[in-house]
Amino acid sequence: MKLNVNSIITLALLVSSIIFATMWYMQGSDYKKKIKESDRKIQEIEKIRDSLKIVNKKLEKDYISIQKIISNRDEKIKNIEKDLRVAKNNLIIANNQLSDNKKILEESKKRIQKLKDNPLKREGDDLINSLKDKLKNN
Repeated sequence: MKLNVNSIITLALLVSSIIFATMWYMQGSDYKKKIKESDRKIQEIEKIRDSLKIVNKKLEKDYISIQKIISNRDEKIKNIEKDLRVAKNNLIIANNQLSDNKKILEESKKRIQKLKDNPLKREGDDLINSLKDKLKNN
């Protein structure tokens, strides 16, 4: 077999092509590993995302139930405040009535004391009629 320059160049190009193809294929295996690892990470992230969705739904339900409880308690507080205002108004009215009754009691005590100190003096027909009235009542 005769080797000429063209055959040598062709053979060198063929060998270099095989070497470069092998190098390219070997470097590609690193990319394949990276792609597989990326896919694995994506699957882990999707699992985390799905678990977070479940937790988020639970938290939304809890939030809604807590909001209902807060609304109920706010309503109770409003009712209690309303009852408290009514009770305060009733207390003010009762205090005013008590004050009025105290005034009336004091006036009555003064009149009784005045009558004890200065009894009514009845004479004649007034005295007789007064005694008849007292006898009828007893």
